[in-house]
Amino acid sequence: FAMAEGAEALGERLAAEGMAVRPLQVEAGSAEDARQTLALAEREQADWLALDGYRFDAEYQRRLTQGHSRLLMLDDFGQASHYCADLVLNQNAHADAAFYPSREATTELLLGLDYALLRREFRQHPPQAKNPSQPARHLLLTLGGGAPDNLTGRVIEELSGIDLPGLETIAVVGASNPHRPRLEALCRASDRPLQIGRAHV
Repeated sequence: FAMAEGAEALGERLAAEGMAVRPLQVEAGSAEDARQTLALAEREQADWLALDGYRFDAEYQRRLTQGHSRLLMLDDFGQASHYCADLVLNQNAHADAAFYPSREATTELLLGLDYALLRREFRQHPPQAKNPSQPARHLLLTLGGGAPDNLTGRVIEELSGIDLPGLETIAVVGASNPHRPRLEALCRASDRPLQIGRAHV
């Protein structure tokens, strides 16, 4: 794992799993980031590079395709102006090829829930079909690890203003989320049953 902005908690989790972590002292998505990542891939003789982040634009992808590794890009909503990765994986239910109108002819799209990435903590539990006979009363809110834009806080504020009697909400935030104290204060101030849970990464 090469990380330009990796959270300490994530690095610890990867190390505990026996995975190597290579910190890069660069700005994520920069030309120097691409240069160092490419050099690391060459040293490791990597067959594939997998990108996960919102700063990897078309130029960054193009630089990485100059090496010998093939390129997989994890994506959520088609934020790049152009895609030249070999594979683009968008695991969201709303994923659509229309998100990627500008891409290389050789770029293959892997879209939708068939490609959902699940940790073994979730994979070990077989799926169970549920047909609730009454309205849902429990909401689990998960919006990512670091959440620099504090979307969790915005959703909690909106939920506080909606009339949903009996709804209990648990918002799970990552260990690297800098907004946890503010989120906990929002929960205490709300007249709704709201609580914050913490993910390990």
